[in-house]
Amino acid sequence: MYTASCEKCGAQLPQDALFCARCGVRTPKGKRENAKPPWEDVLADVREDIDRAVSAAFKEVEKGLETAKQEIGRATSKRMIVCPACGEASSPGARFCRGCGKKL
Repeated sequence: MYTASCEKCGAQLPQDALFCARCGVRTPKGKRENAKPPWEDVLADVREDIDRAVSAAFKEVEKGLETAKQEIGRATSKRMIVCPACGEASSPGARFCRGCGKKL
């Protein structure tokens, strides 16, 4: 028997409902009885697992970023040619230094 309606969505609710079946909001009876939403218990049970998973994911992302940084460093250092005579950086494939003209 429906005797109340949800304050949030207007759904018809049984008189003894603690939560709205449509939107999940606590009913006046649920507020009076200080009813906890069922997902609070679920979250409490899995919170530690979630924290561990997030921590592991961040570590993997950090490893990936470090690997990418190293690979970028290797790739760019291979392309850059530094003149041993004057220290000027020359473009990839250059045979002579653009700063002093010496053979690379």
